Amino acid sequence: MVPTTVELASVDATTGLSSVDLQGVEAARADVSSQMGDVSVSGVDLSSATLELFVDMGQITLDGSAVFSGTVVRGTGEKVLAASAQMGDVNVTAL
Repeated sequence: MVPTTVELASVDATTGLSSVDLQGVEAARADVSSQMGDVSVSGVDLSSATLELFVDMGQITLDGSAVFSGTVVRGTGEKVLAASAQMGDVNVTAL
C-alpha cells in the first residue's frame, strides 16, 4: 500500500497482473503502470502538471470524461504524471 496525502520527489508504482490505485500522493514525478489491470490516480493537484497517459487496450478517462484511447499528453507543468495500462483503463481525477 502506498501512503496517502504525502509529497515525494518521485513515485513508481508498477504491477503486472493487478490494478494500481494511487490516491492523494503528490510527487514531482509519478510513474504508475499496469500490464493487465486498471490504473487510477485521484486526489492530486494537476494544475501545474504534465500528463503523459497511455493505454494499449483500454480507455483514458480524465476527471470523469472519456478522453481517448491510445496516448494523451497534456500540460507543460513541472510535475509529471505518467500513467499507463497495457490491458486496462487509465482513470485520472484531480482535486
